[in-house]
Amino acid sequence: MSIDAVATRDDLLTALGDAAGRFGSVEVVDTLDSTNTELLRRGAEQPDRSLLVALEQSAGRGRQGREWQMPVGGQLALSLAVSSQRPLSDWQGLPLGVGVAVADALHRLGPLDLRLKWPNDLLLGDAKLGGILLESRLPPAASRETGLLLVIGIGINRELPAATSLDQPVADLAGVLGERTPSLAQLAAAVGEAVLEAVDRHALEGLAAAVPRFQQLDALRGRDIRIHDANGGQHDGVALGVADDGSLRVRVDGVEQQLLSADVSVRVN
Repeated sequence: MSIDAVATRDDLLTALGDAAGRFGSVEVVDTLDSTNTELLRRGAEQPDRSLLVALEQSAGRGRQGREWQMPVGGQLALSLAVSSQRPLSDWQGLPLGVGVAVADALHRLGPLDLRLKWPNDLLLGDAKLGGILLESRLPPAASRETGLLLVIGIGINRELPAATSLDQPVADLAGVLGERTPSLAQLAAAVGEAVLEAVDRHALEGLAAAVPRFQQLDALRGRDIRIHDANGGQHDGVALGVADDGSLRVRVDGVEQQLLSADVSVRVN
């Protein structure tokens, strides 16, 4: 680990203060393929609530296997590993709760027009600021010693190079906050604490704790959207908001439907 990663970890621990003790481990590395992939590889061998930050990712990814490119510096790539003895169904909708917690943490940094795009995108206006990726690994059927492993990954654009080009509009914090833009360590501390708080709140209260706030931040409600299903089909509809179970309510051809995030992706028309 180079001095850059060492210094960032020291700064991260300073920014976390007493909250550092809530994590099983806090690690910063120079480069790897993906923070989510690395924590999934480590599995049950790592401490519960391990926090991992990478200064560079070579194979970051989003929902449904989409590639998430991260230039050297300028973006936060962070993942948290959580062990649970509860079934995966108990964690349904957790990305919505994480999105709410992270958005509220970012709002405290300054005047940001932050919105949440179902199920897992952070937007500044209509431009993508970041995303959330929840992945899980079930224990072997014969094992009673290890439980479910949840890995929650967050990517946030802190300060992108001017030439950055993606398949959709993107935004970064520096473009709005200017000199008030937090350092990578300060941003990681704020986001890491927010993710941990979202996990704890979901464990106690379930998705119901997050839905009202998500509805306030909903970037899709009332808008015309295009729905892409897993079979390559497309449908146009109107987003009606988020249901209590975290599904997206839409009106298609005059009929209300509820969509699951595992089955579809949506874009604003």
